[in-house]
Amino acid sequence: MSDINTLVAKIDELSQKRVATDDFNKVVNELKDKIELRNTDLQAEIKATHGTIDEAIKNMESELSQKIADAAKQMGETYIKNTNNGVEKPDEKIYGQEFGNFLWKVRANSQEIKTLAENTGATGGYLVPDAWSNTILKRSIERAIIRSLNPSIINMPGPKFDIPAIVSTSNASTFYGGVATYWGEESTNLEDGKSTPSFGKVSLDVAKLYGYTESYEDLIEDSMVALGPLLQQLFGDAIAFEEDYAFLNGNGVGKPLGVTSAPCRVTVSRATASQIHTTDIVGMLARFSGNLDNATFMTNQTTLPYIYTLQDAAGNYIWQPGMSGNISSRSPGSIYGVPLIVTEKCPALGTSGDLILGDWSNYLIGDLNGLRIEESRDFKFGADKRVWKIVKRVDGKPWLNSAITPRAGGSTLSPFVLIS
Repeated sequence: MSDINTLVAKIDELSQKRVATDDFNKVVNELKDKIELRNTDLQAEIKATHGTIDEAIKNMESELSQKIADAAKQMGETYIKNTNNGVEKPDEKIYGQEFGNFLWKVRANSQEIKTLAENTGATGGYLVPDAWSNTILKRSIERAIIRSLNPSIINMPGPKFDIPAIVSTSNASTFYGGVATYWGEESTNLEDGKSTPSFGKVSLDVAKLYGYTESYEDLIEDSMVALGPLLQQLFGDAIAFEEDYAFLNGNGVGKPLGVTSAPCRVTVSRATASQIHTTDIVGMLARFSGNLDNATFMTNQTTLPYIYTLQDAAGNYIWQPGMSGNISSRSPGSIYGVPLIVTEKCPALGTSGDLILGDWSNYLIGDLNGLRIEESRDFKFGADKRVWKIVKRVDGKPWLNSAITPRAGGSTLSPFVLIS
């Protein structure tokens, strides 16, 4: 750790001088090599830990899926026996081929649709059939940022799900709280004078994410089918935006726990208030414990006047534009080889989290079931409006419950690093 601190101090010193680009980059590259070397063993441990956890989760999901399939088969056989009219999936003649046709059926209070209701009455809820539920969710995933960065996604069997978690505050005696290593003779008792490592748990407890919109009744009367694709777009984009915002900024109360509030995050004090400089970037890299190959910088667009003009000690720009080789390219750029994503979902310039360095494979997302759509004719009756609402149940939080102190001591490390 002392080597890293020395290199960070040296870069800070060089940034105050006009030195050759090669000399400055040589020190930066040396720092990156030190960080990679320090993280190699840590990443091997967490990969092994994640593999064990993922295997346990897959086994649980497989057993649950089998139980659900057996129950569904039994219910289907009973239904066919009692009615002689069993079907395996919604009939296109009943549900139509488009989402708009489904909305027509909801509007008409179709008996076939009503059998899917979770509630009854003017605000009855209707389960969206898989074909259109998947279309809406697919759109939201394609528009999402965090889900595209390979987080660990869990299909939850119920509204609350506990999974094994890494409990670690230091690598002084154990790795990630679950693996201890000792040197000793053949007869050494591994527990003598040592604390017993253990794993904890992460509790995913889904909250409801609502999508809401209104439409005048005459528009619905005239163009219900045409309204379907519009609602797909509106709900899909809204779900993607709100999920991303919560995964970044949520406080964990009735919503996911975002990385800007997570106990495992670490923050680096910026050199100048409400600005971002090269030394801030280097300081973030020095506190990062994730995999640099998986790492991503994420920032608010208000930081771009500083990000796009970052320079080394010799005055050369360190932000690299996209594949076209010029700053007007739409391809993602990078800082020291780490991709940069610009989004309004990050806090504004000068606020903690306006620039985030993260390895999102260390973030958990729990999904429960599909979508449920609800409509009301009475809520806006006086304005002659129909109200539509979609409900999605989801939770999210990091794997780690605290930052990690490296064995050699020094500043804590984390897969999520912010500047404050």
